[in-house]
Amino acid sequence: MGRNDRDRAGARVVLVMLVVLMVLVGGGYVAAYAGSQHKTPRGTTVSGVNVGGRSLMAAAQALRAGLATRVNAPITLDIGGKKQDAMPAEMGLGIDYVASVRQAGAGDSWEPERLWDFYTGGADLDAVVTVSAMTMTDFVAGLAAGSGVTPRDGGVRFDHQRVQVVEPRAGRTIDPQQAQAAITAAFLSNDRTAHIDLVPSAPAVDDEDVQEAVRTFANPAMSGPVALELDTQQVRLQPRDFADALSMRAVDGRLVPQVQAARLVALVKDRLLGHGKPQDAEVALMGGRPHVRPAINGVSFEPASVVAAFTAALVLPEGQRVAPVDVELHEPTFTTEDATALGIEHRVAVYSTTYSVQDDGPDLERAVSLLDGTVIKPGDTFSWATVAGGGYGADALPVATALWNAAFEAGYGDVEHHAPATYGGRSPVGRQATVEGGADLRFSVDSPSGVLVQAKLTGAAPGSPGTVKIVLWSTAAWEVTTSTSARYALVEPATVDGGTDGCVPSAGRRGFSVDVSRHLHSLVDPATADRDETVTTTYAPVDAVVCPG
Repeated sequence: MGRNDRDRAGARVVLVMLVVLMVLVGGGYVAAYAGSQHKTPRGTTVSGVNVGGRSLMAAAQALRAGLATRVNAPITLDIGGKKQDAMPAEMGLGIDYVASVRQAGAGDSWEPERLWDFYTGGADLDAVVTVSAMTMTDFVAGLAAGSGVTPRDGGVRFDHQRVQVVEPRAGRTIDPQQAQAAITAAFLSNDRTAHIDLVPSAPAVDDEDVQEAVRTFANPAMSGPVALELDTQQVRLQPRDFADALSMRAVDGRLVPQVQAARLVALVKDRLLGHGKPQDAEVALMGGRPHVRPAINGVSFEPASVVAAFTAALVLPEGQRVAPVDVELHEPTFTTEDATALGIEHRVAVYSTTYSVQDDGPDLERAVSLLDGTVIKPGDTFSWATVAGGGYGADALPVATALWNAAFEAGYGDVEHHAPATYGGRSPVGRQATVEGGADLRFSVDSPSGVLVQAKLTGAAPGSPGTVKIVLWSTAAWEVTTSTSARYALVEPATVDGGTDGCVPSAGRRGFSVDVSRHLHSLVDPATADRDETVTTTYAPVDAVVCPG
């Protein structure tokens, strides 16, 4: 047994003897103590506040009052030499006043030490400090975010055709445990300054992690093009195309490849024919002859499928960087077979008209551009109003006339056409067609083959007439011969006075009628009876104008 243990044992014996003596001598001391068992020992202090000789609650109230100034005063935080103040409450610090007094000995006890303390004086104790773990943790985290130097993780960036490395950098930050201990210790101290150290902080992604990311992903990814196969279409992307869609993100201390799906999908769709929408087959002139431009299936896909295929191909060696993508196909409305079945192979009619520079106008070019390339299916009826629109004036006459004559000589049905009210001397007489004033021009394709319309315009110049040329491409179904009658039912023009102001004399023109006939012989079914058709056109006379004098 050590000396201190022997001293404590001896003191305990003395206390017991004292209690026995008090009982033998008389009950006065015992009665006095019994009446004071709920009080703190005389002379007891807690964090410098005298709470001796009081009941538990009275002592707790005295302690609250005595510590009020310190509890509500700011604590100075010295963080690596930079100081700032903070209130204890915002750090989650407080005092358990009852527990602080209870530890001083307030309450019932017949222990010898309790008897001795009560009569001989108490001790100087520290108050019981309470800490809200959540509040303190959040507060210290906020200090760490605004203090020291944040470490910089290493990284990899993709810039066009280059791989750029972000070097890692160590930082300095707060040790949360040391910070909490220092703040708690300074709470009731006289200095009230918490000295918080800044300790080295290593980056989560270091140089070794960066080099591994460069070696295993970044360099292989940028080493060459990637080809994605979507049904029959292949989309080939160069590193300069997809660099902006690549990145590497730090996850648990490693750099993980990331592909921005929206950018990658936009790149792929931009390079797909029709941006992935189905494309109908077409019949168009190529090299001066009609050809079928094949239909293209539309494709749609999930972004995740493209990202998965692309990411897998990125790390493959050169020559193997090809990946198929799961797609959903969408059939076009007009297939390659449909276009081929139209039978548009040969030139079946050509007709040209001329016009002077005085008759040139914007409607000529507008009409030619809208008609050129039009395809009419077998059995369908062409409508000028549907294909070329309306609002045309007299300057569209050469185009409408050339188109009607080409259809007439190809053997197609004359559904609707309108001649000008008067004949202005332009040929062909009786074979003119106008779309002025909203008039329509319609013909039916009476043939097992479709028709491709080719329209071409040669501009007029002074002394040189312009030309409108219409070519109809198909497979001939009719052999057609035409004839034009002599003019008949002549009507002499009337004579009118032109007045004196700006009068321009004119001889006028006769009105008349004329017949244009065609004989049709079927080339598709020789047993079909030949037939004759006649188109009669009647022109009104144009009055003669007489000027005075």
